[in-house]
Amino acid sequence: MASMRLPDCPVTYATSDANVVAITNGKLDPKGAGTVTLTLSQAGDSHFSAASNATFSLTITQNRSQNITFAPIADVNTTVSTISLSASASSGLAVSFASSDTDVATVSGSTVTIVGPGTVTITASQAGGTDPSNSNITYSAAASVDQDFSVISIGDPLSLIFDSIGTMGTGHNPSRFGQYSSMQPLENQSTCPGILPMEAV
Repeated sequence: MASMRLPDCPVTYATSDANVVAITNGKLDPKGAGTVTLTLSQAGDSHFSAASNATFSLTITQNRSQNITFAPIADVNTTVSTISLSASASSGLAVSFASSDTDVATVSGSTVTIVGPGTVTITASQAGGTDPSNSNITYSAAASVDQDFSVISIGDPLSLIFDSIGTMGTGHNPSRFGQYSSMQPLENQSTCPGILPMEAV
């Protein structure tokens, strides 16, 4: 039986999206996450007619890392009621926050509510998930980031309380009544009949 050597009939590839899979030097070259349609063709030669094209779908998935950027939090005093937090993940996924001491501050969404004096740590985290714009891309959990701040206690403002003014003698100067700024121990004050003892301004 005579033998016959079949001619070389190279197959070529075409891609529907070179950003997902490119064809480089006749080979498939994955570029990014997504789904692409690949078409195989053979043009034939002087002995063989062109083959019918064949197509198939190929999905490239990708797992990426991510990181969190979390702005520092300035110290505040107890006259401040809330603080807005600023943090973002490189993945674009939402960042969540937690407080280390709810007696100092609580967190709801991206808002911190001041409860009392002390030092507290706010932790920003992102658990990972699917890219909202490309379901073939997933992100692993980001390393959490902490920011500390202190809440400084501020006392209630002092209020002046005047006693009823009694009968004044010729040695009293009414223009001095009310010119007092803060409570002081009695031994450090001069007294005036009918007025709560206070240190003069």
